Amino acid sequence: MTRGFFSGLQALLLLSVAPAAIVFELYAHDEISRFCPVSVEYVQTGNAVLQADTTHHNDSLQLVETVTPLEPHELILRTKIHEDLYCLNKGLIRLPTTSETKLFFFAVDSGRHFFEKKIYADSSDYPEHDIAAVYIADSYLAAPVETLWIKSSRGFARLTGQPHPPFGSIHFSSIPRNAQIVINGTPTGYKTPALLDSLLPGEHIVELFLPYYNFARKVITVKPDYIASASFELIKSADTVYIEGDVSHGILMLPHDPLATPFNINAETAQESLIRLEPGTYSLSWNSGMHYIPLDTTVTIEAGRISWFDFVPQRAFGELNCTVSPQQAVLLVDDSLIAGSQFAGAVSAGKHTVIGLLQGYAEQKREVVVFPDSSVSLHLRLEKIPDRDNDSFEDSIDRCPDEYGIYNGCPGQALPELFHKKSKEFFDTISNDHLILGLSLVNYKKRTPTNIHFARFMGQFDPPQPFFNNYESFSFANTFHLFLQGFFAHLELGQWLTGISYRKTDSLFLDENHQYALVVDSGGAELIEPRLVFKNTSVSAGLHLGIKSVNAVYALGYQWEDLVLENVHNTSTAIKETHTFDNDWWYHLVQVDYDLYVEHNLAFAPYCSMKIPFGRIRKTHWRSVIFGLQVRFFHQWESE
Repeated sequence: MTRGFFSGLQALLLLSVAPAAIVFELYAHDEISRFCPVSVEYVQTGNAVLQADTTHHNDSLQLVETVTPLEPHELILRTKIHEDLYCLNKGLIRLPTTSETKLFFFAVDSGRHFFEKKIYADSSDYPEHDIAAVYIADSYLAAPVETLWIKSSRGFARLTGQPHPPFGSIHFSSIPRNAQIVINGTPTGYKTPALLDSLLPGEHIVELFLPYYNFARKVITVKPDYIASASFELIKSADTVYIEGDVSHGILMLPHDPLATPFNINAETAQESLIRLEPGTYSLSWNSGMHYIPLDTTVTIEAGRISWFDFVPQRAFGELNCTVSPQQAVLLVDDSLIAGSQFAGAVSAGKHTVIGLLQGYAEQKREVVVFPDSSVSLHLRLEKIPDRDNDSFEDSIDRCPDEYGIYNGCPGQALPELFHKKSKEFFDTISNDHLILGLSLVNYKKRTPTNIHFARFMGQFDPPQPFFNNYESFSFANTFHLFLQGFFAHLELGQWLTGISYRKTDSLFLDENHQYALVVDSGGAELIEPRLVFKNTSVSAGLHLGIKSVNAVYALGYQWEDLVLENVHNTSTAIKETHTFDNDWWYHLVQVDYDLYVEHNLAFAPYCSMKIPFGRIRKTHWRSVIFGLQVRFFHQWESE
């Protein structure tokens, strides 16, 4: 019998033939050939095992098409969509994994070798026995069953799991002692000498930092149930380390950062941690967003010398103040139980989840964003549940569910009660809405007239210039948005720079008497170039609803618009005239936008909006579609 897996998990491979080397040669129908492409609209959110990357501002895992080398803290969730299609989602493992997840771990030589193999819950290859959700890491698998079966050319192989990840350890020592230990760019809070356990298998970048000494770095491989050794001899900062040979350049050593955010040297991205530079003084900056305190400093490089930049990223913190009523309730802040009904203290900058719990009361859950050096206050008010079976009758009246049990002969939920609950959820959401001011950086507008006669008239003109016209064009910084507790307001300033010009070779008469004409006279002493210009300004107001990173808007608006014909040739007086036509109109505004990035009180959001006209037609209505990118400034709003 061959045991080809880590002894710490005692995963025993059982074959139905004589002992032999373990070779997985799958039959064609046991191989997975189709995976969801990254272009497909499939969203998998985090769960109790896997969470989205903390640098993102939503709960969606990253959809990938193949399993590439993973960091120790990364996992791939393989989900079965149907018999012939699977999706792969990458995320970060949540540790420690709670017992409620009922997850088992299986140590393997290379988890990436298994992502194309069907994994069964028993020793039969029926499609319904193929496990729908399997977690894949570089050196282990995880699944909600204690035994996995994999079909090979010699029959079925069995893997037996353990209810905990295959942890390993690293023993740190240094000369001198008391150096700060940093793993994968994140400070551990420990100093040498120290034994750090509960480390996931894989390669870890470990660094030691000690005042007046250059930092030291090594790559340590962690194996399950094994203690790796990491010994360092630190070099004093006052000591000079020379580059071998007669060279004219110097070398800068940069530390590993926790979020894979590169350093910038003279505003250029540093691709490596060892940088070759000519002698001189350089600006050095690092900014990972709101999670860490940014860096902006200078370094001096000398020829023939190695310089270490000793920098440990410091987490940015803000203040979170939470209360819950009734006072008997308890709070959970990021899954940590708080003793009492209130919490006040420093928390790391970023998104936090606050939950209020009390037996017999409906759970209240809120997500808040805490910015560096700022304070956020939140109050959760729990409501008693007198109707646990949701049938619109109090439990004391219909004796459900205490005597009859929930959904055991009790009526279903009444529509008025359902409407009341959903209405309350809606108003709770908008009551925690913040003040947001938005300015469009760039947008593209396409307009189509509803009046077919006016459209034919416009067809006599040449197409407009592609930029800065007021018909179909790009425009910049001309749209302003305001969001506040469900209210939305919008102001748009029209672009008045250029219009569309008449450039035909013949004349176009505008009336039956041929008094007014559009004509381009390129042979005369003065160029006659008629132009059609749309001058407009619009305002709208309505409602918006934000769910996570998505905002949906509906508003009513009014557009003040003038249609201006310039350089119209009066054939009777030979004078070029300008004629202005009033074309004001009402419209419905529908808009959807998505927050992509947040830093402190700044957000960027692409948006798409549509103007749907209605009401009285003066000359013509317009159907408008606008795509744009907006910058937003927002103020944290206290909720009670």
